[in-house]
Amino acid sequence: IDVQTGALRTVVPADATPPPSVLQVSPSGKWIAYLSVFHKPSALETTSFQDLRALGVEESLDAGRYLWREGDRGDEVVLLLDGILDVVHEPSSGESVVLRSLEPGAIVGEFAVLDGRERSAAVRAVTSCRVLRIPAPAFRDLVSRRHDIVLELFWQQVDRVRSLTGRV
Repeated sequence: IDVQTGALRTVVPADATPPPSVLQVSPSGKWIAYLSVFHKPSALETTSFQDLRALGVEESLDAGRYLWREGDRGDEVVLLLDGILDVVHEPSSGESVVLRSLEPGAIVGEFAVLDGRERSAAVRAVTSCRVLRIPAPAFRDLVSRRHDIVLELFWQQVDRVRSLTGRV
C-alpha cells in the first residue's frame, strides 16, 4: 500500500485484461500493475469477473429504467458493466434522494441477496447501461468459496460509507 496515495498495488499476469483505467504497464512491458484506490470502487480482478460472468445473464438497460424498487425481493445481484446507475431512496411522502451513483465494476443488490431482506433502495439507470444479472443462490455459493469477492464487496462498502458520511 502506498501510504501517501492510498493505492494498493498488486502484480497481475501480462495477459490479464482489467479495465485500462486501472493498468500501469512497465516500460519493458514485462509486468502490469493493477491499481485500486481505496476511495473509489475498483473493478473486479479478471478471474472474479470471469467467474461472475459464467453465473449471470447480460442485459442492456435504457436510461431511466429501474432494476428494482425499494421493498422488492432480493433475488439477484447485478454487476454494472457499462454506464451509470443511481441508488435511490423514494419515500412515499416526498422527493427521491440519490444515495450514490455507481460506475462500471460496481456490484449492487448484495445486501438483500446476502441477508434475505427486502431491497433497501431502488436502482435506476442514469445512462444506457449493460449489466450482468446473477441469481441469488449462485452468488451466495460463489462468495462462500471466493474470499477475494468478499474482500471486493468489503472495499465497496467502505467507499460507500465514506461517501455518505462525507455528504452529511
